[in-house]
Amino acid sequence: LLAAFFFLPDRLMHQLLGTTATKYGLTIQANKLTTGFPFTIKAKDLSIGDYNGTWIRMDQVKLRLYLLPLFSGDLVAGISGHFSGSGTLEGYVGLNADTLTDLNIKHLSLNHIPYLTIATSGGKIQGTLEALAIEAQNTGKSVKGSCKGKIRAPAIEEVQIGSFPLPKLH
Repeated sequence: LLAAFFFLPDRLMHQLLGTTATKYGLTIQANKLTTGFPFTIKAKDLSIGDYNGTWIRMDQVKLRLYLLPLFSGDLVAGISGHFSGSGTLEGYVGLNADTLTDLNIKHLSLNHIPYLTIATSGGKIQGTLEALAIEAQNTGKSVKGSCKGKIRAPAIEEVQIGSFPLPKLH
C-alpha cells in the first residue's frame, strides 16, 4: 500500500481530487500534484471554489497524513501552504465523521482573494487579513464550527462576495 501511494500518477491524483471535491459541490484544480514521504501530497498553483467561481488561490500546499490518529480510526491530515501574493495557511483537517478541523490563515492581502470582487468602477479592496481562525467539527451529516478574523487597515467599498454585496468598511 505504501509503495502504491508513492507511485500514483498525477492524472489519477487529479481525478481523485476532482471526484472527491465534486461530492461536496467544490472545484479543486492544481497545475502539479506530487507525492512524498511519509504520506504527503504537494500541490502547486491550487485553486478552490465552486460553480460560482474561485474562492482562493494558493501557490503551494502540502497535505500530510497523520499516522497516530489512524490507530483510533480517525483520518487527520496536517496542512500548510502559501497563498498567491501573500499569506500563509497552517492547521489540520479531519477527513472523517466526528473529527475536528483547525485552520489558521495569516497575513493574507484582501485583494488576493478572488471571491471578493469589485462591483463598480468606484469600488476598492484594501487591507490585510492578519489572522483568521477556523474551527469545525464534521458530524457526518453536517459541519458545525466557528470562524474568527482580524483585518488590519480595511477599506472596502462596492465589494461583493460572489453576488452578495458587502457594506462599506473603513
